[in-house]
Amino acid sequence: MSGITGFYLQNEKGKLQIAIKNMLATVQHRGKYHQSIYTDFHPFYIAHASSEVSSNNNEINISGNKYLFFLDGYISNFKQIKDSLAIPSDDISIIILNAYLKYGKKVFGKLTGKFAIVIYDHSQQEIILARDYLGQKPLYYTQKKGFAFSSELNAFKEVLGELQLSMQGMNEFLSIGYTLQPHTIYEDIFIIPPASYLVYNISSHLVQIVEYEQIGHYYANKHQDKYADILQNVNAIFQNSCNNYPQADNKLAVFLSSGLDSCAVLSAIHKNKNNNILAHTISYGKSKYDESILAQKIAQHYNVQHQIIDLSQIDKEDFDRYLQTTDYVNFDNSSYPIYLLSRVASQNVNLALTGDGGDELFGGYTTYKADTINQIIKPIIPLIKKSIFQKSILKITSNKNDKLGFATKMNRFLNGIDTDIQKAHYQWKLIFNPQQRISLLGEKYKELIYDTDPFYKFQRIYHQVPHLEQKDQHIYVDMKTWFADNNLIKLDRSTMAYSLETYAPFLDKDLFKYVAACPSKYKNNKQILKDVLKNTLPNYIIKRKKSGFNSPVHQWFDIQEDEFEYYTQLLYFRKYTL
Repeated sequence: MSGITGFYLQNEKGKLQIAIKNMLATVQHRGKYHQSIYTDFHPFYIAHASSEVSSNNNEINISGNKYLFFLDGYISNFKQIKDSLAIPSDDISIIILNAYLKYGKKVFGKLTGKFAIVIYDHSQQEIILARDYLGQKPLYYTQKKGFAFSSELNAFKEVLGELQLSMQGMNEFLSIGYTLQPHTIYEDIFIIPPASYLVYNISSHLVQIVEYEQIGHYYANKHQDKYADILQNVNAIFQNSCNNYPQADNKLAVFLSSGLDSCAVLSAIHKNKNNNILAHTISYGKSKYDESILAQKIAQHYNVQHQIIDLSQIDKEDFDRYLQTTDYVNFDNSSYPIYLLSRVASQNVNLALTGDGGDELFGGYTTYKADTINQIIKPIIPLIKKSIFQKSILKITSNKNDKLGFATKMNRFLNGIDTDIQKAHYQWKLIFNPQQRISLLGEKYKELIYDTDPFYKFQRIYHQVPHLEQKDQHIYVDMKTWFADNNLIKLDRSTMAYSLETYAPFLDKDLFKYVAACPSKYKNNKQILKDVLKNTLPNYIIKRKKSGFNSPVHQWFDIQEDEFEYYTQLLYFRKYTL
């Protein structure tokens, strides 16, 4: 649990000292126990806020060379690296730096876990920034007015002054509800892509970004295991992953819904930590969004402590404070509930386990069904009939007590019938079409809106894996867009607001690699996971229809319109009014 921020700027020393202190203040909520500033390498300054209670060093001398090493997150295989290098120290900084000396920048591909790393190599005059293979920990940078980096966006105000909205970022946000790497919502600030490292050369002031691992390879290299063996192997790797969480206090939390993924995590860990698990669930009252009753039932089944947080009505003042304190807002209406879960959980624990990644790993999203149906139905419904059918569907009043109304689902599905399969998959993500975005941003941005349409980025990612089976292509694209740029950033901001670290067993690298290599025909509605758990979880969880962790926005704000569009407009006008 850390916040890292720093810069290499040519300015007066006194001003730089003030700037680094102010930058630290913007990220110190990420590490509530220790804050430190390093200024000995002027004009390179770096600040670190940490919740680690260990005495790991940040400033290290090895073979006469000076290094600074900072880690946000954890390296799950550091003990194996320590043993392979025969290093006597247990200091993770020394272990990883020695691995860096042996392997160079290839070391990042040898690390497993959840991390953002900053290394200052004094002899090479390089600042190196790296992110884990899926991008669970964020790291941003700018080259304007010098070079600066940070775990969060607000820190850049000390370098850039008032942050300027990026119109490309706004176009992406209004299109799909989040921004796509490497762009952010702000001009001149970029995010390092997952599975990549950045090198800033202090002498030349050049920036180089290198992808150290291509996760598409895991989908391409299929194994030939029989289905029974797949179930056995997935179960073994998953059980090991669930009990391989980072060091925690005596207790740990589980973010529990009534969904298959979080229930699977709870089931796997309860045997070893039965008396030390705190399950936390959001309740939406009598709304169909509410999962607290079933969550309570599963918590009682495993005899774990359970706390239900009431969110049947929203505290609008608290919601506005949330918008003002977070620097990253997406349209995902589960962000605020996770923020509240983190607030409550952080009062008792320093680590929470989540079910994130289950849908992406095992093909659990409804969109994958729609992709299959789309291919079947496309030749059947001529364009003219599709148009008539769509107009009829839109007359249906969707049930505002449902998580995603029938009319909305059908409209998004039908929009993709007369397009290719890649565009059809993208249409499921679309919130505002180009004409609507022009009306929101202004006619003067019309050309930009069309030129920077997010679908072009989706296309480029599809083109990285043309050899994959169609469903694996969709899953890969979702991992590189929706999951990396929306889900993981949302989870990071909501939890780190209270210095709460999270661990997602489904994102264990061994599990990811194995499931990615499974034939895509088995990645259907999480069938693999259901079959693995059918003798472990109660039947009412296994057979429960997928729900999704969404919130009753219409109930909170008393709206009648499409709640996803409304929520996006709400965030846009409250947070980013032009």
